[in-house]
Amino acid sequence: MAEVEIKPENLVYGKSRLLLDKPMHYCPGCPHATVNKVLAEVIDEMGLQNKAIGISPVGCSVFVYNYVDIDCLLVLSGVFGQEMKRRSLQCP
Repeated sequence: MAEVEIKPENLVYGKSRLLLDKPMHYCPGCPHATVNKVLAEVIDEMGLQNKAIGISPVGCSVFVYNYVDIDCLLVLSGVFGQEMKRRSLQCP
């Protein structure tokens, strides 16, 4: 079978620059891998890599720092994120 060359102008999908080249450890069927992929794509498309801060709670989602190239904080049950949201809503 002949090898097909994919030209850049014909490329429909490409891996986000923010997804790190590491195999994901999530269980088969787990949505965490999809969420990490979509998160990386959106942050990359919007040009927010240097402005984004990931806030990870406990559980499997805490491993986002292994797969997405953004700054991350690991907190208990999202308490920090909720507090940041609350404070930002009070700012003038």
